[in-house]
Formats: sequence, C-alpha cells, structure tokens
Amino acid sequence: MSKKIVLSLALLLALGACGKKDEAKKDEPSIGDAISAMGKISDVADASKDMQKHAEELKKTTPVNNEQLKSVLPDSIADIARSSFEITNAMGLQTANAKYEKDEKSYEVQVYDGAGETGSAMFGLAELGTIMGTESETQTGYTKPFSMGDNKGSEKQDKSDANRVSNEITLIVAHRFVLTASSRGTDMDALKSAIKASNLVSKLEALK
Repeated sequence: MSKKIVLSLALLLALGACGKKDEAKKDEPSIGDAISAMGKISDVADASKDMQKHAEELKKTTPVNNEQLKSVLPDSIADIARSSFEITNAMGLQTANAKYEKDEKSYEVQVYDGAGETGSAMFGLAELGTIMGTESETQTGYTKPFSMGDNKGSEKQDKSDANRVSNEITLIVAHRFVLTASSRGTDMDALKSAIKASNLVSKLEALK
C-alpha cells in the first residue's frame, strides 16, 4: 500500500469526522481537533513505511496448511461444543471458520493467514484499520481499540437486539494472522474470557 493512499485514507477519516460534527449542528472543530487529526495522519504516514516492508515479507511467506489452521479451532468454547467448521483456500487466501451454538448463546471464530500474495493484501487493510484506532458510540453499541497482550485490534458491541447482544473482537496476531471472535447472547467479558480460555492467540503465535 503506497504512502499516498494511506495519507488519503487518513485525510478522509479526519474530514469525515469534521463533517459529522457539522451535520449534527455541533460546534465547529477546534484547533485541538485539527491538531489531533493531523497527528493521526502523521502516525499513519510513518506506520505505512513499516507496513510496506512487512507486506513484502508476507508475500514471500508460505501460508500454513489446512491441518495447521484447523488445529487452532477449539473443540468447544465456553462449554459449547463446536457445531461446524470450514477450512478454505481461495485464490491463495487460507481461512478457517468455526461455529459454536447452544440454546440462545453462540460463538464464532474466524481466522485468516496474512501470508502469500492475497493474504498480505488483506492483512494490510486490517493492519491499517488497527492503526486508525477508530472509536465510536451510539445508542445501540460502540467500537473501540482493544489489545490482548502485544496483539492489537478492536472490540465492537451491538445491543440492537436486547435479548441477544452481539459482541465482536478482532486481533492482529503475531503480525501475520487476523483473528475475529464473535458471540451472541453473552456479554463482552464472556467473549474475552472465552478467547483466553481457548488459547486462540497462543495457538496462532505458535504457528508463525
């Protein structure tokens, strides 16, 4: 991903934030808001250099095989047995998906390997999202940065359905894998505990 593209995305992000304030007829952005936005643009520009180097390294890396990726998927999560799983290699992108469902509760785990031509391109987009550190809140939920150990990402919650709250955590693991774990009918703390208890992060780190 070129530096120009990264800068453009960051600028659009900053302008979009200002636009939302105008639409809501709130006070105009302050000097502090402008400085903060410019600081984020600078951070993204600096990080883009490392991202480009890392992307080239991942392109040359061989993706893990089906059995290796399947070994990451736990047999059960929060005492709920795995109900289905799928391992896919499409256009060189190695992915794994597993679902765990019981009564009104459900969990889902998705993983993809950032190695290879296609994987490195997808990984770059996820890494950029992490650098942006998007944070928002509405009447029905929120999105904010989240980290587990040295692995950074985001957490999201949607309470549109009060009976089955939706939670989602996405992590960039070992600077190579993208892990997304979600749940319905549980709270966010339960999802975080399930990720730790299932050793999802440590399993992926061991595959690098």
